Amino acid sequence: MISRQALQSVILATEYFNSRASFFKIQPVPIYEADPASAAKYASQGISALIAGPRLTFTAHLSQASKKEGIPVVSLAAGSLIRGKEDLVFRPRPETGGFALGREAARRGVKNYSVIVSGFDSGYVQEFIRDFEAGLGTPPRRTMIFGGDLVKQIGHFGRIVRGMDAMLLALSDWPSIVAFRELRLMAPDIPVFASNRAISHRSAFLAGNLGKDFYTAAALPGEEFNGREGFYRFVTDTYGHHIPSCILAMGYDGVAMLNAALTRSKTHDRNSVARALSELESVNSSAGIAAVDRRGGIKLNHSVLTLAPEGWIPFEEPAPEAGL
Repeated sequence: MISRQALQSVILATEYFNSRASFFKIQPVPIYEADPASAAKYASQGISALIAGPRLTFTAHLSQASKKEGIPVVSLAAGSLIRGKEDLVFRPRPETGGFALGREAARRGVKNYSVIVSGFDSGYVQEFIRDFEAGLGTPPRRTMIFGGDLVKQIGHFGRIVRGMDAMLLALSDWPSIVAFRELRLMAPDIPVFASNRAISHRSAFLAGNLGKDFYTAAALPGEEFNGREGFYRFVTDTYGHHIPSCILAMGYDGVAMLNAALTRSKTHDRNSVARALSELESVNSSAGIAAVDRRGGIKLNHSVLTLAPEGWIPFEEPAPEAGL
């Protein structure tokens, strides 16, 4: 789901930037190729740059093929498996959000937790878990693979949650909600932390009235992005509210990087665009002016989100009661 909504965000952001451009237009050409080498080969036919989705493993393989063609890639994937601008890869979301989520778990005093994973995007999953562990300072006690016969797998949840202070889900959006609902029925009082791949427009609907103490972490857009003339208002006024703002912001920032490079290079020539992307020191991102690090990634802070009836919202720590 995040891949589909991320693609929609990229297309919408392209439309938004084109509506405000004076001397060039970005013309998106969707490439429906599951094989990274085939995608790079197709892109060699007059395309200035590629924007790839959030799957880390796909981008890592794509960069090997695209670099040979001299094609710069703006990737929505997070994780250090991608080397960065030395492979002509530039990213609006280079971090997984796991460290910020681990810090929140540490603040809550979590000591014992188990992890539920699936087979999707293994490079990203492994790094997300490592980042969470680094933020918390404690490795997971148990790990379980969630896939195949889900009914049979759910039957083992009681074992993996027993004696835990919290649970960590490294799953995509629908399996995350299924796992969360079952865990909440078995252990109603412990927090559940999830990769931001859990975020989608259907999270609150699927969680129902069980959606409490469910957390993730993502980079949040700023006031200008959400304001009257901002991209979020542009999308919601025209197309509705079905894409969460943090996913819209991710797609927007990917196009913002490409737009900044095109503005700098003043040409669609891929070599010039690649050079301009490599020289970017900052980007006017969804969160405002943000620095670009030495590996070609936008440096943004991740915030903790919690699932509410209206969807994923910023988590605000409850104020202490008077006298405490």
